[in-house]
Amino acid sequence: MDVIVVASSEDSIQESLHVLLSEEHIVVEARTLPHLLNALIERPVDVIIIDEFLQNTDCVSVYQQLRSLSPDMTCVMLAVQTRSEMAREMRAKGVYDIVAKPFDKEVLLACIGRALERSHMARRLAAVSAERTHGTPAMPSPEKPAGEPSAAPGREMLNSLRKFLRAVADVFVPERLYPLVLDALVEMVPVSKAVLLLYGDEEQQMRVRATVGVDASVFNNYPASAWAGVLAWLRRHDQILNLDDPDVRPYSEEMLVVRKDLELLQARACVPLVTRGRLIGILALGKKVTGRRLSEAELEFLYHVSQQIAAIIENARQHRAVFVQKERFEEILQSVTSGLMATDSEGRVIVFNKAAEQMLGLKASEAVGQSIQRVGSVFADIVFRTLREEKAFCRHEVVDPATKSLLGISSSLLTDVSEKPVGAVVLFTDLSTVKRRGGENEETFQRCALSMAHEIKNPLVAIRTFSQLFPESYADEKFRKEFSEIALREIDKLDGVVERLLRFSQPLELRAEPGDINSLLEELVEHIVEGARSQNIVVKKDFMMANGGVLFDRNLLREALEQIFQNALEAMPSGGTLTVSTSVKSYPGSRGGAQGNGLSPGMYAEIAISDTGTGIGPEEMTNLFKPFHTSKVKGLGLGLAISRRIIRGHNGDIEIASEPSKGTVVKLVLPQGANCDA
Repeated sequence: MDVIVVASSEDSIQESLHVLLSEEHIVVEARTLPHLLNALIERPVDVIIIDEFLQNTDCVSVYQQLRSLSPDMTCVMLAVQTRSEMAREMRAKGVYDIVAKPFDKEVLLACIGRALERSHMARRLAAVSAERTHGTPAMPSPEKPAGEPSAAPGREMLNSLRKFLRAVADVFVPERLYPLVLDALVEMVPVSKAVLLLYGDEEQQMRVRATVGVDASVFNNYPASAWAGVLAWLRRHDQILNLDDPDVRPYSEEMLVVRKDLELLQARACVPLVTRGRLIGILALGKKVTGRRLSEAELEFLYHVSQQIAAIIENARQHRAVFVQKERFEEILQSVTSGLMATDSEGRVIVFNKAAEQMLGLKASEAVGQSIQRVGSVFADIVFRTLREEKAFCRHEVVDPATKSLLGISSSLLTDVSEKPVGAVVLFTDLSTVKRRGGENEETFQRCALSMAHEIKNPLVAIRTFSQLFPESYADEKFRKEFSEIALREIDKLDGVVERLLRFSQPLELRAEPGDINSLLEELVEHIVEGARSQNIVVKKDFMMANGGVLFDRNLLREALEQIFQNALEAMPSGGTLTVSTSVKSYPGSRGGAQGNGLSPGMYAEIAISDTGTGIGPEEMTNLFKPFHTSKVKGLGLGLAISRRIIRGHNGDIEIASEPSKGTVVKLVLPQGANCDA
């Protein structure tokens, strides 16, 4: 893959060129002249894109330094003016092309494409020239190359191999294993640099996993296709790639691509990691610390070691995959809301989930490893029958003697791959809770159905009546006008019903901000005061709470308070007094009870809304906050349920106290100060 260095101190230039080029090229960032020079030293570079302003450095001077390092370097310049004195001087010095800023994407890409072609041609010409000059390297003596150790693996190598196998035998975390593998390899074959590349678990991309003698961050921005040439060679030849191998034509078209990949990896040889006939990675090795080339013995040794390394890495990955699956399995078991147990073929408990602990009052640590009889005779009977008769039992209803709970128990046989029984699984549910909840849900559903029927049927009556009259009365303009007005009004009512249902069913979206509750109450009182007077209702205010210190969502709190004000006014059809007051109260801790949801200790703003109306009876009090429950002729019965939901969404609470014929007091509390994180 081609390497392009972008030399610019401007963020906008770096970011835009990275987005433009990084999918098909390796893009290296250089923001200063030292960074640029290091980039040329560390890796083979195909094209340099140099901004005319590189940290206030003279562009001509920079280019001259680049040419001194690499005379054939292909360089593209970015300049505000392409015909300036500096641009003319850069052309005279040999810069490939100059692109005007701000650049057009297509113009820049075309220029870089031409620059890369020029760079590739220069590389091929250099290779041909080198091959003509040096010819084919002489074949060294296969028995014992000059200056090399004997072909037989040395004792030190074998000792290192034994140490290596012992060191990694019990390492099953791949991330820990990778550097161990590389360190051990460098100890066995003393090379100056080594890079371990591996495919990911899904075998889509090969990435650098560990390095020795090489800065791993160098590879951070390299795409996965950066090593395509080496990978293709290894798959085609199925052997160790060694640039010092006399059988390798170093300047062939194929090897030009391979050599470039090896230069990126700072390597002279690549050892394939193959297990079960599948290439899983590469060991890229640099020069030996002695400066000598790898001997035949070392290459043979690397071949055998690579097989061991590939198998060890694959085992570690499989071990992790099994461990991850086991953890997920445990998470699933523990998240199952039904009780779940499993036993072996002897009836010993091997699985006991959290729901089972809660239902039976028995800890997993007390059950696992023990006979199923430790859990209870009811379960022991079903498990042993399942194991003995080798059949499943479905939905047995029994009473657990220990907890007196009604349980629904099902069991099935556990078998291995050969269908041989190896244990039993028991799933059970607390039917008393389910039936109680089922009754509550059924009651709520019935109330919902009745409320919906009432709210929907009335508008439909009007719409249906006018629809039936429509064909015979269409010519009457007055009828058409009345039909239009009534139909729209009743449709709006239906839309309101749907909207209230949706509001109740959807999660509360709270946008709390610091605000003044007194001012909100003033607005609400001002809004209802005219209607109150028409009903002979006197409205009194007593605001004792100072402003500020409370976080609340103004729109949602207004909605909750409007419902409470409306209920208070409707409770006084013959007149009375409505009192609205605020104060600050300190609560020492949780307030339980039928209505309270529990409050943290601290300071709270209290809003009290009291009326002198008809009051609420004891039976009605127990149903106040139940959805779809209403004593009114109209309405869905969601008002107070929504109000309480809003108040509790603010980490507050609502309480209602009432006596028939004496009136009702509604108190809302909202956290103040440090407690008011809504």
